[in-house]
Amino acid sequence: MAATDAPALYIAHDDDTVIVSALPLTVAGGRAETFVWGKVVEISPADAPAVPATARQVRGLGVVVIVGGFGLNCAGFQQGLLVGLLGLVLVLVGFARGVAVRPGVIAAPQLQARPEQHHVLVHDADREVFSDAVELGQRASATWPLLGDLIDVAAAEWLLTHALLDLAGALEQRQELRELRGDVAGHVGRRSPADPQVRDLSARLAAADVALAGLDDDIERRVGGLRAVAVAGEEFVRDEEVRDLTRRVDEAIGRLASVDSPGSQDSGAELAGHLEAVLRAYRELADQRGSDGEPTSAAGV
Repeated sequence: MAATDAPALYIAHDDDTVIVSALPLTVAGGRAETFVWGKVVEISPADAPAVPATARQVRGLGVVVIVGGFGLNCAGFQQGLLVGLLGLVLVLVGFARGVAVRPGVIAAPQLQARPEQHHVLVHDADREVFSDAVELGQRASATWPLLGDLIDVAAAEWLLTHALLDLAGALEQRQELRELRGDVAGHVGRRSPADPQVRDLSARLAAADVALAGLDDDIERRVGGLRAVAVAGEEFVRDEEVRDLTRRVDEAIGRLASVDSPGSQDSGAELAGHLEAVLRAYRELADQRGSDGEPTSAAGV
């Protein structure tokens, strides 16, 4: 991938966590499913493949075979060593199958070194908001190639990745503040109202509520901006489709008008008139021959 086409945002997610980062994210210990759109790379652990027998069963069978081989060897049978080797192979295969079906986990190799470049979302509500925002981003970016010179696609893709990264940061801040508020509220609820520390905790609780309200508004504004971009692009594309359809209808009507306009030659009507004239002449000829006593059948014409 060329440098100009390099991803600008990585989103790794599983059933419990979403990590958003400007630095590469991976899946460790298993296979990964990757979806690339614009300058965004989405990564998630792949579902474990189905296997006919579990790794534990294979390993267990291998242990049984090893024990059997050892018994045969003790009894003086030379085949015991081969049987034991077969059991060892089964044990190794069992371990390999266990690794193959082990579900992977999302990993951020540079999370500890550069935490400011990562945002981790674990709460369902925050992950759902971000998932909706990603969908809006996909919808918006799908329309940009259709807008022609109206938009610089490369610049728009960079702005979109920054918008998603900033949104993830705001969601992470709200998530952290919500947790802290819950801790403060817990302490307030467990203490007597006469406790002097309750007043300080209550003041901080009120400040946390104000900050949370501000974050709610900020997040709603950010998501609303992404929605406006997606809708604007989709409406422009629909309008262009309507304009194109209108143009094609007008052209078709124009072609039909030029063919069927008053005074223009109508091939069907001309053929019908010609046929009617031939039949009239044929009838006149038949009547004339009939009056002369000659055959009136078509064979006599």
